[in-house]
Amino acid sequence: MSTQNYQSIFPSLKTLTAPAETMASISAYNKLMISPFIFNALASHSHILIHEPDAIVLQNDLHYWCEQDFDYIGAPWFTSDEVGNLQLKATGNFGLSLINVRSANSLFANNPRWYSPNMIIRDLLRGLRGQRGMFIRAVRSMGSSGKIFSAHYLYKDHCDIFWSYLVPKVAPQFRIAPPENAIHFSWEESPQKCFEICNGKLPFGIHAWNKYDPIFIKSLLIHSGVGLDNQSSG
Repeated sequence: MSTQNYQSIFPSLKTLTAPAETMASISAYNKLMISPFIFNALASHSHILIHEPDAIVLQNDLHYWCEQDFDYIGAPWFTSDEVGNLQLKATGNFGLSLINVRSANSLFANNPRWYSPNMIIRDLLRGLRGQRGMFIRAVRSMGSSGKIFSAHYLYKDHCDIFWSYLVPKVAPQFRIAPPENAIHFSWEESPQKCFEICNGKLPFGIHAWNKYDPIFIKSLLIHSGVGLDNQSSG
């Protein structure tokens, strides 16, 4: 990826290059973002702002969010009740997110076990029933791959599930922003509901702004003075 456009805005920008294979697929990217590589490389910084290409920043308050007492914050997810009313469920999507670097590195240094004994027994039993892959996975999980530092070797889910659900279970001191706070940081799904909850105030930014209810989002952005002339209309 060319960084020329970024360097024209920030001439002193330094580029951190990851191995090409870590961007070869969505799965490879997810593995990269739960590995110690990025966090070790940026250990001199307080936070990492994840800004994927389909995200847009709308407010100049990043410093405010870095000062909040959270280790991970991303756009909240919703659930619906029996009549279809949307309710805040949890934090949060990784596409526009903020991670405390020191807390992440402390997590890797403490290296708790993420692959529990119950999970090992479950997969061993599956292996005995003929699922050879599960048996191999269980055996590998008994070693270092069953700990957080090496989770990227075995973990199969998305990185936002890792940071927002799995990490707090094995490291309760890792502070996930409540969705009531996270919704003021970023939006992703159900933008009209987000707009309603925020009383019409735009968040720090929006991830996948052209995917979820794009007609609403585009009109909202244009009304707020955000120019979209060079953006995709798809």
